[in-house]
Amino acid sequence: KILIKEFSIRKFFNEKIVNNEEQKRAIENIIANSAFPAPYILFGPPGTGKTATLVETITQVYDE
Repeated sequence: KILIKEFSIRKFFNEKIVNNEEQKRAIENIIANSAFPAPYILFGPPGTGKTATLVETITQVYDE
């Protein structure tokens, strides 16, 4: 049985992510483990926010 955790993001630590719906959706999906058992892959050209998305996700989980 797979449990998908309920999680609501109260605030974003990186203010640039607040206005980026794709990054916010990626963070929410990663935290909710919605693609289990498949891994999450963040891809895109340089400078598109992959590292910022990953750091924000880790920070959200750590702050929980």
